[in-house]
Amino acid sequence: MINFSSELETLLRAFNDVLTAGLAITAFSLVIFTFAFRLRDRLTFSFSLIIAATTLVYATSAFALIIKEAGMLAVVLRLFWVGIVILPAGYFNLSDALLTYTGKPSRGRRRWISLLTYGVSLFFLLSLATNWLVDGLITDIPPEPFLQRSFLSGVFSFYFVLILVLSWYNMIRAVIRSVTPTSRRRMLYLVIGAIGPIIGSLPYLLYGTKFASENGLFLWLFSVIVNLTSGVLIILMSYAISFFGFPWPDRIIKTRLFRWIMRGPITASLTLGATTLVRRIGDITGVDLSAVAVLVMVGMIVLLEFLIILFAPLWEKIFFAGADRNDLEV
Repeated sequence: MINFSSELETLLRAFNDVLTAGLAITAFSLVIFTFAFRLRDRLTFSFSLIIAATTLVYATSAFALIIKEAGMLAVVLRLFWVGIVILPAGYFNLSDALLTYTGKPSRGRRRWISLLTYGVSLFFLLSLATNWLVDGLITDIPPEPFLQRSFLSGVFSFYFVLILVLSWYNMIRAVIRSVTPTSRRRMLYLVIGAIGPIIGSLPYLLYGTKFASENGLFLWLFSVIVNLTSGVLIILMSYAISFFGFPWPDRIIKTRLFRWIMRGPITASLTLGATTLVRRIGDITGVDLSAVAVLVMVGMIVLLEFLIILFAPLWEKIFFAGADRNDLEV
């Protein structure tokens, strides 16, 4: 039973490592996708800021898995905290922009809070250069290396939770103020999807706690579930934000987003998973499979691109309904 539990924990950990890298690719792909948005628009700029911070969180988490040198690892983990520190300011400004879209512009108070969140986030960013927010690198406590919390960590946690509560209060107000069923549905998608970047950081913030060090199996299972949920919610958030500020038909917006996700993050993530599997098999058997890994990488990219084109009509019919489906048939 002990061996089975250990093997299951190892399997979940390996799957979580691939999933983390896949989420980093997905978030980075969505950052590139936002370049097609009107970045001067406050709503899309705030969304881009959140996705960029999420990319930093997942990318540094993925790099931390392969870095062995302590000095470089400490730098990478501080970059992880850069992403965490940026999130509150991005969320509050996103919520403020949503309220403005519903005809409730700031009369000064929300604007001052927005400026304050940028200022406080800048202060915490500067504190990362010292040991005020996080301290030295800890490598001898499972499950993974982490930066020890410092005297400002509690203050930041309070600030983080407070700003998120205010942000979701504004978002819920925006949903209530939406007039048409379509706008309310899209606003609701956005509010639900906005949970993704927040919960995605939860497993990594547990590192260093007594619970995480003593419950490895549960931690990796929790991490896998949270990361899968986070990926779905981030895509949902991107889907919802794509409709704001664009006069294009829904069908075009949906097609652009889903084809980009299939050809970008899905293809890259599955290719990464396949090559990682081949290399792990090589490590276990002691056989050099480097050439096979390259062939699998190229083959996966070509095969997946072909399958995306082949099955595009099928998944477009699944995702499109009503008038969209009639337009698609035409």
